[in-house]
Amino acid sequence: LAVLIVVYGTLTISRNMVWGDSVLLWKDTVEKAPRSGLAWAGLTNAYRERGDLFLSAEAAEKGLAIDPNSYFIRVNLGRTYQLLGKTDQAITEYEMALRIDPGRAAIWNDLAILYSQKGDLEHTEIYLKKAAEEWGDQPNIHYNLAVVLAGRQKLAEAREEFIRAIRLYPGYLQARYELGETLEKLGRPDEADEQYREIIRISSSGADHWSSVLGQDRRLAKMIVQKAAQRLARNSRSK
Repeated sequence: LAVLIVVYGTLTISRNMVWGDSVLLWKDTVEKAPRSGLAWAGLTNAYRERGDLFLSAEAAEKGLAIDPNSYFIRVNLGRTYQLLGKTDQAITEYEMALRIDPGRAAIWNDLAILYSQKGDLEHTEIYLKKAAEEWGDQPNIHYNLAVVLAGRQKLAEAREEFIRAIRLYPGYLQARYELGETLEKLGRPDEADEQYREIIRISSSGADHWSSVLGQDRRLAKMIVQKAAQRLARNSRSK
């Protein structure tokens, strides 16, 4: 009985060590199911989360040699390449994943970011529009799409996307300011001034409306308020 207690106690400690470390867990899974694409995808992800990016890429390549049509290995390898700054390779893996399973929407925003980094605004717009259709309740996606549309001189479309972002977050000061700039370019200065005035009103209300919007902190908010006031003063002088 004492021997059995020692043996089973040792086995329990060993299994707890495996379950307590995601890399060990997935390595153990790969050893037991070496032809499972999901197992290799899990190991790829575990290495990436631990910061071992080269081991993550190596695990993905081994998995793809066994299961080249694994959506999850392709996506996880794409994310690893993205962190490694290998933009073209990341795009290739994400687009391969979409060819394997076109219905998956999770990587459209990632692809938009990668194409934006390459300066390819046409593909950035395509993928942001897909993301906006899928996640219509995300103001930052509508804002990002509006910025790209404005950069491509599609000002009327940009205006609509800025408005959608603001409807979802009325305190989205950056979206309001860039909507104001877009309205000025469209020859609608009075509407632009309305946005600048609203920025100042929101900022003086004492509520941190902007605090829950990604990328919009107090320093940025103060800068936007100052720029809005300058625009209002300039537009007033020009009338």
